[in-house]
Amino acid sequence: MYCLWQQLAHLVNKSMLPVRRMYFRREAANVFLALLLLGNYNFSRAETPLVTVLDGVYSEAQAMRGKNTYKRFCSDCHLSNLQGEGLEPPLVSSWFMDAWREDYLASLFDYMQTRMPKGRDVTPGSLKEAQYVDILAYILQQNDLPAGNKELTRIDINTTFLVGLDGPAPLPSTALGRVVGCLVQEDDNLIIKNANQPARVREADVTDIRELQKSAEMPLGDLSYSLSNLEFLPNSSTLKATAGSKVQVKGVIKSLGATPLIFVLSLEPTGQSC
Repeated sequence: MYCLWQQLAHLVNKSMLPVRRMYFRREAANVFLALLLLGNYNFSRAETPLVTVLDGVYSEAQAMRGKNTYKRFCSDCHLSNLQGEGLEPPLVSSWFMDAWREDYLASLFDYMQTRMPKGRDVTPGSLKEAQYVDILAYILQQNDLPAGNKELTRIDINTTFLVGLDGPAPLPSTALGRVVGCLVQEDDNLIIKNANQPARVREADVTDIRELQKSAEMPLGDLSYSLSNLEFLPNSSTLKATAGSKVQVKGVIKSLGATPLIFVLSLEPTGQSC
C-alpha cells in the first residue's frame, strides 16, 4: 500500500509505457482529486465541533413516523419492543449500543438501508430513504436518546456520532478498530508503541488511499499494544523491515487485561518514520 505521493510516483512510472498512458491520466486524476478532497475534509473537520446523538438530532414527530413504519416493516423480526428474536438482534439495550457506538450514524444507516427489511413481501433496500431515516430516529428515541427541535436528515447522519447516554467512551472489548502508532521490534516480536486512541471501523482487512492518508496525519499517542496474527498477513514477510516507522493497524482490539492486544487483520506503513 502506497501513501498518496508514493502511488502518484508509481503511476508516473507506469506512464512511461505508451500502452498505459490513458490509464495513467485517469488514475493520476483520481489521485489528485483524492488529495483535493482530503484537504477539504480535514479543513472542515477542524472547524466543526463533533455532533453526537446527545444533541437532540431528531424530532418527536419524526420518531412517531418512524414508529409507524417500523411496525409495518420491522416488527415481525425485531418485535414490537425492539428486543429481537432468534437470529434478529435487539435494537435497544447495551448490546445494541456496544455494536454501533463510537461511530457515525452513517454506518448503522447504511446497514439498515442495504440489508433491511427482510420478509416474504419486502426486500432489503425497498423502502424510501426518508422512511429509513425516520426508523433510525425511532430507534434513537427507544434508546432514550434525546429529541430536539429539528428532524434528522440524511446529511446529518454522515456527521452525527453515535454515543451512549454517558457520552463518548472507549471502544467495547473485541470491537474492530484502527490505531496509528510506531511499529517497534523488541527481541523477535513486533509491537506498537506511541499509539493513539483506537477508532471504530467496520472493515479491518482492507484499507484505501484516503484512510491511510488520514492515518498519516494523525498525531501519535501514549498507548502500547501487543500484536498477534501477523504471520498470516499478505505482507507478513516485509513487516520487520518497516520497524521504526509510523503504521496503521486494523483488527480486533482486546483492551481488557494487563496487556492490550490487537488481533491484526491489516497493517500498513504510512510512509513516515517515528
